[in-house]
Amino acid sequence: MKLRPVYFLAVIFFLFTIFFLTAYGAGWRFQLLRWLSIKTQMPADNVIQNGILLARIQELEKQPQILKKEKGHFLVAHVFLNYPFSQRTEFILDAGERLGVHDGMPVLSNDFLIGIVEKSYQDYSVLKTFWDPSISLKAFALDKAGKQYPVLFIGNQIPTVTFGDKAIEVGDIIINADSRLPFGWKIGTVKQKIENPATAYSENSVELDDTFLEKNSVLIFLGHGQ
Repeated sequence: MKLRPVYFLAVIFFLFTIFFLTAYGAGWRFQLLRWLSIKTQMPADNVIQNGILLARIQELEKQPQILKKEKGHFLVAHVFLNYPFSQRTEFILDAGERLGVHDGMPVLSNDFLIGIVEKSYQDYSVLKTFWDPSISLKAFALDKAGKQYPVLFIGNQIPTVTFGDKAIEVGDIIINADSRLPFGWKIGTVKQKIENPATAYSENSVELDDTFLEKNSVLIFLGHGQ
């Protein structure tokens, strides 16, 4: 039985669409969700969490919630969804360039750094979290006595810090020392020691703040303001 030309073309178009959306990343996937939310009027929980995507964008555009803290000005952004199989490494936020969000801006949850704005668009942005294995930051560990020790923070599904001379203790606070992010801001806490005979360095897992997954919101650092 021969495949009809129209079916053959449909299959080719479908495969090309999947390849195109995968290859060109967040922007196209997000635009597809926007189109689906308009054309199909899907229930909110089938497209995004807590509301239709465009409605939430329009709401935030009208009344952006900016918090003024001691550290500076922060924009409250809602977490819409994470990509399938992203393993918590990427999320879409409902705040973009219209609200002053730009590439590289720090993102926080409960005063802990959890990632950066990887790419900002007009009405939304993409958050890359510290669970991403491409993340590597200079940092230091702060122990209970208030002493600081330089460490290297490595992102992953189980983030780690390594140190050459002193064994880091469980409960030590990991503080950012990388020039790309605000100095002295907390990243996480040391959870447990990882035994690795292949290296002479002390390696420890780090617990990041993941409460934003329940609250569906994060804080984007806009700057120190005036």
